[in-house]
Amino acid sequence: MKLNRWLTLLSPLVLLACSKAPESNPYMASAPAEGVSQVKKGEAVYQRICAACHQLNGQGVPAVFPPLVGSEFVAATDPANLVRITLFGLQGPVTVKGAVYQGIMPPQAPLLKDEEIAAVLTYVRQAWGHTGSAVNPELVRSLRASDQRDTPWTINELPNHGK
Repeated sequence: MKLNRWLTLLSPLVLLACSKAPESNPYMASAPAEGVSQVKKGEAVYQRICAACHQLNGQGVPAVFPPLVGSEFVAATDPANLVRITLFGLQGPVTVKGAVYQGIMPPQAPLLKDEEIAAVLTYVRQAWGHTGSAVNPELVRSLRASDQRDTPWTINELPNHGK
């Protein structure tokens, strides 16, 4: 029980560290060079921004940060909700692979360009045995413009969730 209490107390600090812009965080790698494939660019963004919480192997941290490997959100045919979650964040409760998570994923819209979000989600949808399609930067651009949120999504607010 003490471990869960510490994790609950530390989670906001970890989220804050995870969500700092790369140029303001000297511990994060720089962005990839032009001419690199979308998957390679996405892998670099993942390592720089996402891995601190979801881990390099995509397994997350049990009871704290959900896994991306085998996630219903990652495996969905339509990546729109995955884009929405990445842009504007998600607050729990949310169930991933049968486990309930109560935390908050911070929005990445202020930190990442449309091309970076498309690249990182393409990487996630094609890494660790996933076979999802690439994410088009135009989808990210469109959802960024149309959704305009000030608060993270809840699972019940996501369009077409569970359909």
